[in-house]
Amino acid sequence: MAEKPSAMQILYLHNTSEISGGERSLLNLWEHLDADAFTLHLMLPADGMLAAEAKARGVHVFFMDVPRINPVNGWKVAAAICRLRAYMKQNA
Repeated sequence: MAEKPSAMQILYLHNTSEISGGERSLLNLWEHLDADAFTLHLMLPADGMLAAEAKARGVHVFFMDVPRINPVNGWKVAAAICRLRAYMKQNA
């Protein structure tokens, strides 16, 4: 993916692929951001309507399940953070 040389990278982490009030506001924001000034990325847990709408607005969408943070699954959270970091490095 060819990035704009001076564009600011913005990464959104979202916990649902469905669209309701907050997601509509986010979609509206994306419609009005300067595409030359910003490169937008969206992490979702699964494919869905939000992914389709985001892609239609030029947002780079990727899927990654992030477990709840608690002492029992700390290693799963750490692994998810490593995957997110790798995505960020690859797409910076």
